[in-house]
Amino acid sequence: MERGTRRGDLRLDLDLELALDVLGGAIFYRLLVTGGPIDWRLAEGVVELIMRGFAPPNTGAPAGADPQQRRKR
Repeated sequence: MERGTRRGDLRLDLDLELALDVLGGAIFYRLLVTGGPIDWRLAEGVVELIMRGFAPPNTGAPAGADPQQRRKR
């Protein structure tokens, strides 16, 4: 996440501890509460939410876009 912040993929003011809690929380919730699968669908959904929520403002590219596309805009 620190590298993503340095590259401009994530907000400069990103609270890394909160972002890690969001990542881990979804997995532990699935594991301990719902018993649902921990699979690629969950991983992709969590990453998409984090990219939307913690992306820098006005990147001009949709959340989850290829990093090369974000840099071109």
